[in-house]
Amino acid sequence: MKNIIPKVIIHLIIVAIVVLIATLLLAGCSSGGSSHFGAWSPDGSKIAFESGAVNKMDIWVMNADGSNQVNITNKPGNYLGPAWSPDGSKIAFNIVVGYDSNIWVINIDGSNMTRLTGTK
Repeated sequence: MKNIIPKVIIHLIIVAIVVLIATLLLAGCSSGGSSHFGAWSPDGSKIAFESGAVNKMDIWVMNADGSNQVNITNKPGNYLGPAWSPDGSKIAFNIVVGYDSNIWVINIDGSNMTRLTGTK
């Protein structure tokens, strides 16, 4: 039996990889605390963004008007490059530790964090 990856997961992986490359290329442009690399939800009601300090970035979600900011990855690690699923229920992102990077997906409320690449 073949293991077929749904097209939505492939889409999320491609978007997350592109965002990771942009993040790594621009990493030298900021120092100290910062918020950047925002991504609008498909319906335009929310924004996911990375925020934090060097070597400790988290993924946050907020309403489009900037209210109700919630850290959904408030755990050890460096979380980068949020990308929304087409239905707006999940966010894909990268966790970077040293030279190791893996793509994960999480529900927008911070639950059900699942690794998509690397060793499980």
